[in-house]
Amino acid sequence: SSVERNFTTVAPQALFLMNGPFVREAARKFCNQELIKNLKSHDEKIEAIISSIFCRKPSDAEKMRIRKFLASSNDRDSLLDLVHGLFLVNEFSFID
Repeated sequence: SSVERNFTTVAPQALFLMNGPFVREAARKFCNQELIKNLKSHDEKIEAIISSIFCRKPSDAEKMRIRKFLASSNDRDSLLDLVHGLFLVNEFSFID
């Protein structure tokens, strides 16, 4: 345990995580879980995704932003894009 996070991530590491196949495939496997696939509404999926990834309930503001993101995208991979992005945020990588 450390009181402060070291700043060791360099640009190529971040770019690999954003664009490389590893995180995308992890997001695809996450989205294909029965827990997520069997839910019908976006609200149920949002609750399940945030709860599973961050071990907490989503705030109202988060739910609103995610709903807006999902509604703005006609792409069938929008849920996959959402999970891929959530895997890249500091809250997923580091415990405060």
